[in-house]
Amino acid sequence: MKDLKVKGIIVKTVNVGEAGKMLTILTAQGKVRALAAGVRHAKSKRLSATQPMCYGEYVLKKNKDFYHVSACECLESFYHIRESVEKLALAAYFLELTEKTAEGHHLDEAVAWLLNTLYMLANKEHDLLLLKSVYELRLMQLLGLAPNLVACNACGDSEDDTCFHFHSTSGGLVCEACECDVAGAMLLDETTLYTLRYILYSPPQKLFGFVVNDDIVHKLTKICKDFLATHLDYPLKTEAYFWNILP
Repeated sequence: MKDLKVKGIIVKTVNVGEAGKMLTILTAQGKVRALAAGVRHAKSKRLSATQPMCYGEYVLKKNKDFYHVSACECLESFYHIRESVEKLALAAYFLELTEKTAEGHHLDEAVAWLLNTLYMLANKEHDLLLLKSVYELRLMQLLGLAPNLVACNACGDSEDDTCFHFHSTSGGLVCEACECDVAGAMLLDETTLYTLRYILYSPPQKLFGFVVNDDIVHKLTKICKDFLATHLDYPLKTEAYFWNILP
């Protein structure tokens, strides 16, 4: 069978045997699992290209039930993320969340979004909790699961931006009149609603340069945590670890 040559990011690795790894490579065409033999040896030339978070080029050979890595090159390791325990934990969460959820015809956008976010995490200083919320909301949008931030999910009213609540189970906004019919809705101030809309509807290149105060970050964090817990198979171990190591 002809070799398969792909570019992708390693979102998961599992140790196999004495020195091998089973890699899950997220590409624009889909997820590929491939065995990389001997790469856990300290002197392996393929060590860096088979680490989690590495974006690389991989030549794969099919052998019965799965692929083998016959050649690989690391194109971007996002090395500076590894200089911070908190950044590394957040990156691990991004990898697991994307690996668990990314499917379908928006995979190319999901890969691009993951790479762009990891680049910003590696090379710029950001509020990690804000970056986490931004990543989650835009990934949910790519999955077709974005919250409705335009009008009330119950009655369709879109007139008064000062009286909206956020309700994860309903899928987004509920107005003041409908809020009494649901439990656990969170009142949104105008700034929080504006920030949510900005994250979902702005061009990607504008999502890494804005700042908000700690109160808004806290609200965004709670909204995203509740929304993902409602709509995805949750929780993820990497997220729990991220929360545990935060100062």
